[in-house]
Amino acid sequence: MTRLFAKERIAKLRQKQESSFTPIFLHRPLAILFLIPTADIAWVTPNRITFVSTIMRFITAALLWPEAMGGIHETPATLWTAILLWHLGSVFDAMDGALARYRGTSSAFGRFIDKVPDRMIALALVLSISARAYVETNEVLY
Repeated sequence: MTRLFAKERIAKLRQKQESSFTPIFLHRPLAILFLIPTADIAWVTPNRITFVSTIMRFITAALLWPEAMGGIHETPATLWTAILLWHLGSVFDAMDGALARYRGTSSAFGRFIDKVPDRMIALALVLSISARAYVETNEVLY
C-alpha cells in the first residue's frame, strides 16, 4: 500500500493544469484534496464521480429556477446551497479526469460523458438565470 501523502502519488494526481482563476485556486486543489484519501478505493470510479458532479450541478439549476415559474421558495439558504453545490459539482468535475489519469483508465466514453453533461448543465443554468431575469424585469430581451 502506498503512503497517503507520498510525493509521487500527489504529483500523479496533479497531472493536468488549468489556466482559469477558479479552477486553479479552488476546484483543482480541492479535487486533489478529496482524491488523496479516495483515489485507491476501487468503487470510486471516474464515471461515478462524473454522475455525482452532473446531479449536483443540475440541482443548482433547479434551485435557481424562479419561484414565480414553479421553482422552490427562494431564501438566502437556497441561494447559498446553489452556490455550494455548483462549486462542489465543479470540484467533482475536476476529480473525475484526475482520477482517470491517475489510474490510467481514460477512455473515449469517459471523455464523452464528461463533456456532454457539461453542455447540458450550461444550458440548464442559462435557462434558469434567463427565467429569473425575465421574472425580475418582465423583459424578454433583458
